[in-house]
Amino acid sequence: MIDNPNEWISAAERIVSRALGFGVATLVITGVLWLAFYYQLIEKTALGGYPYDVTRIVCVLALGLLLVGAVAWIAKILTTILRYPLKAVVAARAEMEEKQRLRQNMSLVPKEAQLLLYAFNQQPDGRFRSPGDIGVFDHLIAARAVVSESEWSSGRTRGEFMQVHIAFRDPEGQRYLKELVDNHYSDISSDPQKVMEELTYIMRR
Repeated sequence: MIDNPNEWISAAERIVSRALGFGVATLVITGVLWLAFYYQLIEKTALGGYPYDVTRIVCVLALGLLLVGAVAWIAKILTTILRYPLKAVVAARAEMEEKQRLRQNMSLVPKEAQLLLYAFNQQPDGRFRSPGDIGVFDHLIAARAVVSESEWSSGRTRGEFMQVHIAFRDPEGQRYLKELVDNHYSDISSDPQKVMEELTYIMRR
């Protein structure tokens, strides 16, 4: 399956050039022969009539090639017009698949890491400062649930600015994360103070 609209256009261009090229060349040759038969420059019954029959068949095939080329040309025009909407659809699908993968990753990390991400997600825009190179936070980095605002950093430097991945900041992601946390911390998940107390205990272990 071709996902890139540019590949669709390239494929259509190849079909157009080849079909039209072969079609025109073949049609010119058979057209000349057809005129020769029509004006009786060549007898239709010459060589048992085979040249005449072959000319008719090849002429039909040439017209078919021209038709294929015309259809591909129309497809190329339509694909060019729809290039940007198609790109948007492909990008949206890729983003959705990426979010689903990241959410599945979160179901595999320890419950303490899920609670930590839940707490980070309560911050405005999901922005927070890295707690440093600690085990429970490493799980979030490995699962790509949090990202550094600096593209050159791993996120393990204490105090650097981090952000919760968009996969957990949209409404669906927030609901999914809340369900994960409620599986283990339903008694405290609705109380921010108790969540912080539990995280303080977890990080001191």
